[in-house]
Amino acid sequence: MEVVLKHKAINKLIDAIYNVTIDPNKYDELLQLWEQEFLEIPNDGENLDSITENSKHISFAIESHFFRAYAILEKVGNQADTIPTIKQLVEADPLPAFLLSKDRNILLSNRASEQLVKIFSPSQLCDLPFSKKDFERIETLLNQLDRKKSESILALIYSVPDDDTKPILFALSKPSGTDLVNQVIQFTTIQTTWNKNVGEAIQDVFSLTETELDLAKRLVKGDKLAYIAKIKNRSINTIRTQSKVLYSKTKLRTQGELIGLFASIQGRQQPNIEIVKHASDSSQQYKYLTKTDGRKIYYEIYGNPSGRPILFMHGAITGTKLPQNVVKYLIDNGLKIISPHRAAYGKSDKYLGKNILENFVDDIGFVLAAEKISKLSILGHHAGSYYAYLLGQKLNKRIDKITIINGAVPFKSAKQINEMNRRQRIITYTARYAPNLLPFLLRGAAAEIEQSNANNVLNELFENSKFDMALCQNPETRNIIIDGILSSFVQGIESFKTDAYYICRGNWEDMILKCPVPIEVYHATKDPAVPIKHVINQFEVISNINLNVIDGGQMI
Repeated sequence: MEVVLKHKAINKLIDAIYNVTIDPNKYDELLQLWEQEFLEIPNDGENLDSITENSKHISFAIESHFFRAYAILEKVGNQADTIPTIKQLVEADPLPAFLLSKDRNILLSNRASEQLVKIFSPSQLCDLPFSKKDFERIETLLNQLDRKKSESILALIYSVPDDDTKPILFALSKPSGTDLVNQVIQFTTIQTTWNKNVGEAIQDVFSLTETELDLAKRLVKGDKLAYIAKIKNRSINTIRTQSKVLYSKTKLRTQGELIGLFASIQGRQQPNIEIVKHASDSSQQYKYLTKTDGRKIYYEIYGNPSGRPILFMHGAITGTKLPQNVVKYLIDNGLKIISPHRAAYGKSDKYLGKNILENFVDDIGFVLAAEKISKLSILGHHAGSYYAYLLGQKLNKRIDKITIINGAVPFKSAKQINEMNRRQRIITYTARYAPNLLPFLLRGAAAEIEQSNANNVLNELFENSKFDMALCQNPETRNIIIDGILSSFVQGIESFKTDAYYICRGNWEDMILKCPVPIEVYHATKDPAVPIKHVINQFEVISNINLNVIDGGQMI
């Protein structure tokens, strides 16, 4: 009889697995079944090392269904990622970008456009910050859009600056791979940094003189001919003639094509440290670094540009964004927050090898070198606490203090895990005792998030925390948290899987004990993920930790 019941439960589980691939909203039903039937949750107080779980004895047939379903979700997800929508491309750009339709309306604008250039959707062509001459060029392009080629730069146009902004150079193009191909012009910010090695390569290949190379450098930076003539104290006709010779030698026709050529070569050169994108608002900056292996590291800077540097290690699902009142506080108090995206999270490329922790430490050193920071403090939130402790051990000579807010703690007992919310509890047990099945559970969560825009996940995470649920009623706060959740899965599950593997599986207490840097821990009384009593039990006997208990929830 027991065998028959188990067989029925297995068949029910198989159905639930494939139901998730069809309808991601069925994910919660799968979690319930997985916990009830196949995770033998131990009683409070049992030592984790003594747990014997049904999940260890799952038949090969059950494992194979997890793997097949995972492959299905990955294939569907990869198809969506391979050909992103034009909306996704615009919104993902950290610099100002927007779409202008043939009927002269702004169809879509990203956050950077709204913040830095005051371009909002909906608005109209006449509301854009361009000159009368440039408006005429845009009108001509819109009228001739059907005859223009996709994926080439149609024009370069500067915004007209006001008291608060610097001029921004926009490249105008006709996007391909969309039903709107003949209906919209895409405006994308151009900010290319000159690279000496690439310049020498261009000079050698096209036999440019020093004068022509200097002209190319200025054109690549986006300078206009009239400005170049003024700087070099030459007539506009002389500079125009020199530019014609330059374009003739390089077999190019326009400044846009020259910028495109330079950017293409620059991408293949993979310079050692190069900031290729940044925002003009100095209190909020968005930057990329390109490493020698071609990987890009993305990070954000908030606060006073010359303030005391603090490295922020973000949580698995709470992200790197900060609300405006916090940014103002940083500015007023002379602080600068640097928020790197860990590999495979958000916009930072995933690692090419298996030495994840070593690569992580190297990435952080790379960011600090680019920002010319020799001494700093570290702030870690939630899962980011693990990486803060790791840096405290590996880069201790450069770190004067570590501050942890609602950080994770090493798991020593079943009681700790059982008091987490259901979703986190199931992920933790699976990571520890059935790690081969973890990728599918995480991929199912990603599929659910893609469909529900993370609202379901956010509500379940904080259902037992009135403090956090009340905080999420603020639209700005809710959007920041949802952005963090979406960023966790934007490249798949690699980032979340890495966090689950290191934080949920191993006992990393030694990493804290051996950290020579002073540690200040702030933990909330009602953190739904890590109950305060387990934090007190963990840290009250560690001499280099100062524990501060604060009333509130996870998002204090």
